[in-house]
Amino acid sequence: MLEAHNVCDKLPNKNVVAWSALIAGYAENDQGHPALKCFEQMLEEGVYPNPVTFIFVIKACGLAGAINKGRHIHTQIIYRGFEREIFVTNTLINMYSKSGLLQDAYNTFEKLPIKDIASWNAMIQGYSMNHDDGKLALGLFDSMHVHGMKPDAITFACVLSACGRANLMVKGRQIFKMMNEAHRISPMIDHFTCMVDLLARAGKLDEAEKLLESSPFSPPKDMWRALLSACIKYAEIGIGQRCIFRLGRSAPECQQIYVNAT
Repeated sequence: MLEAHNVCDKLPNKNVVAWSALIAGYAENDQGHPALKCFEQMLEEGVYPNPVTFIFVIKACGLAGAINKGRHIHTQIIYRGFEREIFVTNTLINMYSKSGLLQDAYNTFEKLPIKDIASWNAMIQGYSMNHDDGKLALGLFDSMHVHGMKPDAITFACVLSACGRANLMVKGRQIFKMMNEAHRISPMIDHFTCMVDLLARAGKLDEAEKLLESSPFSPPKDMWRALLSACIKYAEIGIGQRCIFRLGRSAPECQQIYVNAT
């Protein structure tokens, strides 16, 4: 980014494309504050932002935790008539959702004249991150079907996560089954992770272990560790021993769990 910034500084006339590229670079590298600083400098030099600029500035606001700044940017977006640009508005929904401002996210979502799959996913993901809003995420999921929008793999990951946080095991099972049978979407590792977490929370350890064993992927240690922790909570020795075997007896996490258990 330092080299990119130096190249940009050497340009005799930096236009909106150059500024947007620099701001995007910072935002894509999780450097929110430098991105916002570039945006301020761009405005000071009299260069007007375009929709692409706003997409990455909004993302930068989320990265920097600058929500008040994000609200101000939202006002500029409305003033410049970019609120109907779906990619801009989807980024706004993401920013508000990840900041816990779900009502702001929903208000922005509702104003979209046409909602694409990314719009629905952003809103469902926002609800799925909150323990109290799992049923709202499921309500939106059902509403997608009413509006003729087909869910994708990201949608299912968000909904399964919402089921886990809200302890909706039966609904989670139904949705996991629905993925392949009704929508022909093969579960990926994120979906298996959500289901193992959901089953483990509910004490369905046999089912969680079978699901891990049936996974077409090599389950990461985090999944076995989560199941092992549930085994301690529910005093399930047999499955716990198999988890330890999978993790490796000498693994630091196993040693720590032994200490916690005793």
